[in-house]
Amino acid sequence: PTLRISKIIVGQFSPLKNIQRMKKMLYFFLLFFFVGCSEAPKEQQIVMEYLKYNPDNFRRYKPLEWGKLDTIYSKVEDEPLYQWINDRLVDYISIWQNTVYQATTNGYTTRAQENTWNTACEWVAAYTKMADSMKSNYIPHLTGYSIRHKYRAKKNTDNVVVYDEVFVLDSTLTKVVEVKKL
Repeated sequence: PTLRISKIIVGQFSPLKNIQRMKKMLYFFLLFFFVGCSEAPKEQQIVMEYLKYNPDNFRRYKPLEWGKLDTIYSKVEDEPLYQWINDRLVDYISIWQNTVYQATTNGYTTRAQENTWNTACEWVAAYTKMADSMKSNYIPHLTGYSIRHKYRAKKNTDNVVVYDEVFVLDSTLTKVVEVKKL
């Protein structure tokens, strides 16, 4: 019985079987490596998917050049509160300018004009201080990404056109939110 067990054990671990196993493992590793590495980066996949379903119905799409992925950060000027403060500031500057214009046109000022002018000056100073404070304390946050892409495509008119565009992607890298033509 020990001879039979030893033949089975030796048969299972023979050098030829080990080489065959190694070849199979190498084949699967190479297949996995090349299939996994041939896939385009996520941002490029999103852009190509967008172009695939673009209403212009591109045919014969051929990528020519890809730019690097850039991050897009928020700006204080885009914040609703900052815009509201800036609008009030513009309003009070306009009131102040109108008061000064009336005084210079008439050649004199009334007490009401002086009160209006003083109030406008106070509000301009206050809103300017608020806007400056928002600017100095503002911490930008990630709003999305952009990538430049140059490609050739055939449109419905059968004309081959070269496009050079910047694609703006959302912050989660799931969809194109804007396309800017260069």
